[in-house]
Amino acid sequence: MGKGSNSLILDSALTIPFIKLGKAFQSIAYQNGYVYAKAGTSVPQLMAFSQKEGLSGLEFMSGVPASLGGMIAMNFGCWDRCMKDIVESVDVFIPKKGFVTFTNEECNFDYRSSLFQSLNGLIIGAKLAISHSNSKAVKETINRYVSERLQKQPMRLATFGSIFKNPPSSSAALLIDRAGLKGYQYPRVRISTAHANFMENKGKASSKEALDLIQHIQQDIYNRYNVTLIPEVHIFQ
Repeated sequence: MGKGSNSLILDSALTIPFIKLGKAFQSIAYQNGYVYAKAGTSVPQLMAFSQKEGLSGLEFMSGVPASLGGMIAMNFGCWDRCMKDIVESVDVFIPKKGFVTFTNEECNFDYRSSLFQSLNGLIIGAKLAISHSNSKAVKETINRYVSERLQKQPMRLATFGSIFKNPPSSSAALLIDRAGLKGYQYPRVRISTAHANFMENKGKASSKEALDLIQHIQQDIYNRYNVTLIPEVHIFQ
């Protein structure tokens, strides 16, 4: 694990060993038109490096409390860009096989999906395609994206990110809002009033409470619209 974003860990999963990538997996370098970053590198670290070096292409990540490995695995996307657009290659350690490098095409990127969600391996780092800009322009773009997130999402509250993937030809947030569930609380988790596809921890809520609310929303939306909402958050149970 990196920052644990988009993860919901049930008590029943606490017997599973979890590995958190530490400082040895938090480095960034630039060479020959590419940024190479290790999997534990955080978004703030990537933004600081981009701004300092005047490199553009990573700004769409701005404001997300995540690390590179997880963003690659889920093919994170926002502002009409996703990881598929910038990943040149990914280095992975596979037990009993060793180190393997996957090209962009081999990563099987799809909407909030990639090969790495089913592969038994550990993302070590990735080569990312960027373009030259200048520090001022990069900073302005980062600040604009962060400002927009603050206006639209509960960034400063306890959330795990988006709850559901958007169904085809619709929006999970829009469906939840239309169903009157925006602001719904059970009992210590609440659907955010800022963005209906975010869930807020209102005070020492358990992972079971969060899962119960997820399942309640799924059932309600299916009953109303015959649409099955698929969780974007990775549920360990």
